[in-house]
Amino acid sequence: MVYIQKIVMKNFKSFGGSVRLNLQPGFNVITGPNGSGKSNVIDAVQFVFGELGSRRMRVPDLSGLIFDGADESGTKKARTAQVTIYFDNSDRGLAVDKKIVSVSRKIDQQGKSKYFLNGRRTSRRAVLDLLEMAGISPGGYNIVLQGTATRLSDLTPSERMRALEDLIGITEYDEKKAEAKVRLAEAERKIEIASARIDEVRKRVNELERQRNDAIRYRLLLKEERKLNALKLSSQISQLESKIEALGEQIAENEGAVAKLEEERGRLIEERNAARARWEEFNKEANEKGNTRLPLLKSDLVGKRTLKASLEARLKEIESRKQSLQKGIEQKLAEIERSRKEIEEKRLELLNLTKLEAQVDAEIAEKEAKLRELNEKISTLRKSAETNQRRAESLTESLVPMQESLSGLEIEINRHLVNQSSLKAKIEELEQKKIEVSERGETLKEKIEQFEALKAAEFRKLEGLLHTMEEQVKRQKSIRSTIEGASKLAKEAETTITQFSAKRDLWKKIVTEEKAQARIKEMGEAGALPGYHGILRSLVKIDLKYQRAATTSSNGWIKAIVVDDIETALECVERLKKTKLGMTRFLPLKNLRPPRELPEIEEAGVIGPIPRLIRYDPRYAPVVNLVWGDTFIVEDRSAALRVVGEGYRAVTLSGDVYEPDGGLIGGYYRRPPDFSKLIPSEESVKVLSETIRKLRERLRKRMNDLKLSGESLRRFDSFLDQSKKTVEGIDEQIRETEESIKRLERNIGAIDEKIGKLAAEMEREQGLIAALRGRREKTLQEIERTKAEIAELKALKPSDVAGLELESNSLSREVAALREKRGQLRSDISVQTNLIDRYLELKIAEAEGQISRWREEIASLDAEHADILKRIGEIASDIEELQKILDEVTSEVESTSRVMEQHQRTLRQIDRQIEQIEARRERLVRRKMELSVEVEKLRLQCEQRYGELASLGFEDKLSLDGVDLDRVERTLRLIRAEKASLGAINQLAEEQYREYVGNYKQMSIRINELEEEKASILRFIDEVEREKQEHFMKAFNEVCENFSNIFAKLTGGGDGRLELQKPEDPFSAGVDLYIQFPGKPMRLASGASGGERSVAAIAYLLAIQRFLKAPFYLFDEIDAHLDDLNVSRLADVLRENALESQFIVVTLKDVMVHNAERIYGVFNQGGRSRVLALPMKMEVAL
Repeated sequence: MVYIQKIVMKNFKSFGGSVRLNLQPGFNVITGPNGSGKSNVIDAVQFVFGELGSRRMRVPDLSGLIFDGADESGTKKARTAQVTIYFDNSDRGLAVDKKIVSVSRKIDQQGKSKYFLNGRRTSRRAVLDLLEMAGISPGGYNIVLQGTATRLSDLTPSERMRALEDLIGITEYDEKKAEAKVRLAEAERKIEIASARIDEVRKRVNELERQRNDAIRYRLLLKEERKLNALKLSSQISQLESKIEALGEQIAENEGAVAKLEEERGRLIEERNAARARWEEFNKEANEKGNTRLPLLKSDLVGKRTLKASLEARLKEIESRKQSLQKGIEQKLAEIERSRKEIEEKRLELLNLTKLEAQVDAEIAEKEAKLRELNEKISTLRKSAETNQRRAESLTESLVPMQESLSGLEIEINRHLVNQSSLKAKIEELEQKKIEVSERGETLKEKIEQFEALKAAEFRKLEGLLHTMEEQVKRQKSIRSTIEGASKLAKEAETTITQFSAKRDLWKKIVTEEKAQARIKEMGEAGALPGYHGILRSLVKIDLKYQRAATTSSNGWIKAIVVDDIETALECVERLKKTKLGMTRFLPLKNLRPPRELPEIEEAGVIGPIPRLIRYDPRYAPVVNLVWGDTFIVEDRSAALRVVGEGYRAVTLSGDVYEPDGGLIGGYYRRPPDFSKLIPSEESVKVLSETIRKLRERLRKRMNDLKLSGESLRRFDSFLDQSKKTVEGIDEQIRETEESIKRLERNIGAIDEKIGKLAAEMEREQGLIAALRGRREKTLQEIERTKAEIAELKALKPSDVAGLELESNSLSREVAALREKRGQLRSDISVQTNLIDRYLELKIAEAEGQISRWREEIASLDAEHADILKRIGEIASDIEELQKILDEVTSEVESTSRVMEQHQRTLRQIDRQIEQIEARRERLVRRKMELSVEVEKLRLQCEQRYGELASLGFEDKLSLDGVDLDRVERTLRLIRAEKASLGAINQLAEEQYREYVGNYKQMSIRINELEEEKASILRFIDEVEREKQEHFMKAFNEVCENFSNIFAKLTGGGDGRLELQKPEDPFSAGVDLYIQFPGKPMRLASGASGGERSVAAIAYLLAIQRFLKAPFYLFDEIDAHLDDLNVSRLADVLRENALESQFIVVTLKDVMVHNAERIYGVFNQGGRSRVLALPMKMEVAL
């Protein structure tokens, strides 16, 4: 246990020069006359502990702590004051690895302080931290100044509750709760912000979801439309391919028919050649067989005629052929004209298509330029929008700390406003209290006046009685008998003095050990005996429950004196022999054998060896081992016998000692008498003798006075006693009232001081509020500026870009439609160009070539016609000439002519058939050419359809199995109508939707996290509130129990208790203090008398101290308002508590002094305070 071992004061307050005060553990009392400087010792301890309040140390300012006088040399005035406290740190309670720790504070005339730890300069904070770690609270309840008990008795229930909360440590829970509430408000604000943001995102998500669904629906419709268009194109391609195939079959049939005609023509030509060969062979045979002129003539004539007929037929044929050719030329010319007209029409149509294509190209170029410009604008806007969005998000994020700062400022402003309101309320309450105290003071002054009036009335009554004292002659006899009784009492007192003297003489002869111990102790404590440590009882700390066992088992060695070595012990023995004071026991530390380790006896009822159950400095281990080294404390008789069986001593808690050899010490334990208390001191006997002597002299004088004064004097004496009592009572009332007035004046001064402090604090709060409001305005301006920038950035919304994207998509569709239209136009132009170039021009060229050939043939036929006419003329003359001859030989050649005619008919028939075949062949060739042109046209259309199919994403035509084209057409119409109903489509909706949905999910997760954080904070607040109440109730119950026990001890069986005004909600109300003195009813402490309130306040103070457990306590005249009986009881309580802690009590009460373990006297000598350690049990004259 850390305790104050020594206090060294140098030029501190009334202690001029250097003054040393050596203290011991236990119950220490400092006493001395008023004004001697007793309380300055307490101020010195406060000073070292870092106290900054000058009024608490009873000086106007800190420089007033310096001794106001010359230094020790008497030459110059002290400039500094210094106090050093030495702590016994044997158990290392202070966090310094030294047995003795010194803490010093030095102050100069400017009020500047310096702190020292073990002689080294340190800071006040370091000193406070070091003390707090050891459980020493400089401003706590372990230092009780004058008037503290009175102030405690005047506490209201709410003030008492606040004080309990402070000392129990509830403020820590309130701070945690306040911090949690701040975090809760912050979490709720974040949830509100996140909810507002997620609502905006949700609206955007819903809008984008609709746009995404429209885009998906549009894409599905477009895909379905493409498929249906592909089916439609596939159907058209199939139809075109069927037509091409049918035309191919027709062309093939035409080619087959042409081949057949060619084959038939060849056969007929061969047949004609064969018939001509037969005719020529017949003609040759006829010429060979006839071998006459007729056949020759007829043959010539027939030949001529045949030739002529042939020529004429040829002429007819030529004419017919010419007519046919002319007709064919006309037809070809008409056909050429039609073809040229058709070419003109087609070229006009082609020109229109070309113009339309140029218009479409221009429109496409315009649209594409507009589209490029729009896309560039969209790209620029998108980048700007993204940049703005990122900037807006950054600014929004930056708003969060600003809003948090704003919330923090609002909280701080509100807190300071609450503090200001609280301070204002406190000031008003203090002002009201001041008024009440002033009124009470006025009431007390009026009461003093009433007492003075009573006193004056009593004096007037005395004067009246003096006039009538002759009537009281009869009282002289009773007064005389009283004198005789006093004489008898004096005789009895003389007899008692004689008995006391005899007892004292007997005590001097019998009680020698105590005298010897007292002498050695006095020498050791005075420093005259080096190597002295003290009586063993004072060097060990024994728990109350083990004291009886340890005392009885020590066999008296617990009273032995512990010294360093045998030489010191022998020196003490020699001194005792010289002084003849008696004998006592000595324990030389260095000459004792070292302690041996005791075994562990693990048996029921065995508590343990005494050396392990008591507390002592390790250097006293040999002493403890010598006295109790083989002794175990046990609970009962059976356990003691088992320990004795092991070869060790055993002692029960009741004090029965069992020796290992079989011996037994037992019976009823009685504490060894303190003969020093039973036998009066020699000084007391002398004083009593002197008092009796003076009494006898007074009695003799009184008898003489009575004899001289007579009956009136005796009456006056009786009345004087009565009046004296009355006046003394009035004076006592006046004195108490004046003390109450002084206390009220001190209270008013304290209230004024508090009001001044609160006013200063209120002014500081106002300054803080103004500064915080300025910061709040700046933060608000920054937030508004940021919001304005965000609004400006949000002016360009993604929806604006989406609108442009929709316009871009619309333009893209228009461009696609125009390109499709251009493709159709180019296809039509290609078809028309191919039709003109590959069909009509070819047809015209072929017709013109045919006409040219026919005209050449006509020219050839005209030449042949003229030649034939010439030949016919020649042949006609030849025929006439031959006819003449023929007639002559007709008969000869008639049969031959018929055969020849038959051959000629056959040849002509064959020629006609050949001509017919030529005509049919020509028609078939023309038809084949027409069919080829039609096939080419269909093939171009088919290639165009394949191109369209490829543009739809299909490489080949689709299967049409089970396809209803009418249904396809109806579906296409529905799809186109639905596409039109969808309106503009945002093609980026899906990407934007995914992005916003991701943001929405993240924000939802964040809100869930914030909600969980909020719930966690609420749970934490509930847990803090629960722990706060549990901690408070546990501590409160302990304080209540301590108060009840201490109050019962202080009042000799009284009852005191603390009760919560609202147990169900303890922190919403106060704490009542109920007390019941023996023989009186239970009532509130506030309704008790001043003395009773003082007893209750002291009990309450000691209960708090027992709860807080400090290593030492300092009390400054806490017994000032107690009578001797209550002081005695208080001393017993303090003495009992001193077993665990060091107590330093400043007092003027003899009863308190007589109960102290050590006494220190403070006196004033030459204007300086001095301290002297007084011998125990010495009467102190104050």
